[in-house]
Amino acid sequence: MYGLIINLILLMVIFSCSPSEADLEEADRLIESRHYAEALPLLQAELLKDFSDTTQYERIRHRIFLVHKGQFFEDLVRYRREKAWSMAAVELSRLDSVLRTIPEDSSRLFRFDYYIYHSEVDSVLGDREAWSMALYLATQFPLGNEETIRDIFAKLAFYQAEQADLEKAIDMMDSMMRAIQIRSMEPSFKSAFYLYMEGEFENALNQLKQIPVSEKDRHWKRLERFLEKYHNQLKQQNRFKLW
Repeated sequence: MYGLIINLILLMVIFSCSPSEADLEEADRLIESRHYAEALPLLQAELLKDFSDTTQYERIRHRIFLVHKGQFFEDLVRYRREKAWSMAAVELSRLDSVLRTIPEDSSRLFRFDYYIYHSEVDSVLGDREAWSMALYLATQFPLGNEETIRDIFAKLAFYQAEQADLEKAIDMMDSMMRAIQIRSMEPSFKSAFYLYMEGEFENALNQLKQIPVSEKDRHWKRLERFLEKYHNQLKQQNRFKLW
């Protein structure tokens, strides 16, 4: 009986010192509702507890990073929500100055979001050139945003084509295509991919048209739309450099 009581006490101590899933869920709720000041001490307390594996520890550290990122962009997000775009532009300038004062390893963790916000403000203010530059700069900081970056390259490809700069347009579309995992492709897609990369743009378009629409994700649909509009204007020179 005495041994059973000791075991129960030990279990209570272990569970009281282990990270709580309920506390993490509460932290998630606070982060989602942008109550960062309340979420941070809760997470910091969790970080002091004992961990049976590093996964739980990294989950908490990731949430702490989300809190710091939320606090960093808090005023900018508020201006964005209020559609106070001139104030948002001023805040972007201030944030850039702050990022330049901290070590690069830390600042780069915020740069992707910074440039995405920048592109949105530029777009609303009607500066398409600045919008395109901000989007391109965002692609230099992937950090787990690969799908979004592929979307960005597609947007930039169409933008450059609209500006009659087809050389830059094809560079942007190439960047989108190079991010595709070739090994996981179905044969029909792999054929279209190789045809495109080898500069056989019309044949690549014809191959894509043979694939049912329901089987093509947004990236393949964008490539097809791009080739429909511009395949006759694209040059095949220097395609070997892609391989």
